[in-house]
Amino acid sequence: MLITREEAKAKGIANVVKEHDVQFFDFGCSNGGSIESVRTYFFNGSKGMGFDISAAKLETAKQNHLVSDFDILDLPEEPLVNFTILFHILEHLDTQRAVERFLQKACAVSKDFVFLKQPFFDADPSLMAHGLKLYWSDWSGHPNRMTSLELYLILARLLEEKKIEGFQIVGKKRIQNSSCPQVLPLVAPRNQHDYDPDQHPPKRTDVVFDFPVFYELGALIEIKKETGTDFLKNFKPDAVIHST
Repeated sequence: MLITREEAKAKGIANVVKEHDVQFFDFGCSNGGSIESVRTYFFNGSKGMGFDISAAKLETAKQNHLVSDFDILDLPEEPLVNFTILFHILEHLDTQRAVERFLQKACAVSKDFVFLKQPFFDADPSLMAHGLKLYWSDWSGHPNRMTSLELYLILARLLEEKKIEGFQIVGKKRIQNSSCPQVLPLVAPRNQHDYDPDQHPPKRTDVVFDFPVFYELGALIEIKKETGTDFLKNFKPDAVIHST
């Protein structure tokens, strides 16, 4: 079901949440897969409401989920849902300031916690030194390649301002060496997927990474302390990069 921004403004987003018994928001819901994954793997049967700016993606997502093109930044500064997810949206924003505004809004509308995940960009300089790159680090749709340190600095400010009570930054699915298909030679063209020797320049496959490389960077942001721990466990991180 699609709730247009005009309908949401007229009715009031808080009333929409109450009417549809929404438990969580999904910022950047795309085709609805992230809402479904929360319902399937994290909180069985929980009701989510997704937001996206793509009319085509919302057209698909509305077949199975409650969605809206309502501007995320226009959401009221009050706790409306139990939690908010941001799955692979932050890398598509233009600036770090935009990331900070999205995270501030997610925290303001959530009662318990916020959970985010994005591609892992921390290893880019070390991989470059070996003549390698991760394909998602050379993708035109990823203008914001935020590292764990940059994320930490944003979350540390929210903690200092007492807008949150704690956070954990984690890495998921460690990449051990250059044979991984997601590792490309540095000179490969932009906007590629997995390594294909028939399409891409040759690459070394024997480089063992003695520095952390992961598929994803994740973060559990606690609005209330010790909430969202089950969600983090179900995410199954391989390493804790920082925890308050």
